[in-house]
Amino acid sequence: MVTLAFGLFYIGLFAMAVAAVVSGVFYGLARLLTRNVTDGRRTFLRSAVLLPFVSAAWIGGVTLAQLSMSLSDDGRDALRLDLPNGYVFTVEKGADKGNIAGPGGKPLVVDLRRLQVAGAHVFGTRFLADEMARLRDWYPEGLSGTHMILDTGTGREVWLEERAFEAEARALGVTPALRPIAEMRAETASGLPNGLALAMALGGPLVALVLLVRRGIRLRRGSPSLAASTGGTPESPPRRSLQDR
Repeated sequence: MVTLAFGLFYIGLFAMAVAAVVSGVFYGLARLLTRNVTDGRRTFLRSAVLLPFVSAAWIGGVTLAQLSMSLSDDGRDALRLDLPNGYVFTVEKGADKGNIAGPGGKPLVVDLRRLQVAGAHVFGTRFLADEMARLRDWYPEGLSGTHMILDTGTGREVWLEERAFEAEARALGVTPALRPIAEMRAETASGLPNGLALAMALGGPLVALVLLVRRGIRLRRGSPSLAASTGGTPESPPRRSLQDR
């Protein structure tokens, strides 16, 4: 958690530095756009300078809110699964791996990611399916100790290579079907969908930028100096000479 906090702090500093650079660019463009404008120019320039910082704060706030909801433990409850012969499998709230304890409560096997129970036997592995796929690529000849068989009747625990495990399980009359721990409990989706969160994070600054540009265009079109150059005022059309009449 401390590492995450420091990471977010440095990301925030970097975002503010980028916002400062963008703010300078916006200030220059705003001055150029309102070069001949007098009324409302100061407010417009202030808005142009503040927009990048407000946008960075908005994006950071939405991102932090989404991150806090996704990191919360409310989505996954703690799990306790009674195994044969007094053994117990438990998963802490919010965790994606669990432990097996013996009848006396002493932990025997820890950090299991997949599990299967068949009769008096418990099968497990510390690797998920995608991790096992990478292991097969790295160790084509097989890797010992990837799969476990626990006999709750005798307390015997043995770790086998994947192919040896499958052969042993079939010899016991069981079809290997290890199930991910996360699928053993109900999981309530927390937070907004990623697409909606991204739209909220970027949509607000984009709308503000469009409104700022529209205001700058209106200020330029309605400036007295621009109207004088065309022979009129912002409220009246250019005057015509008697010859034109």
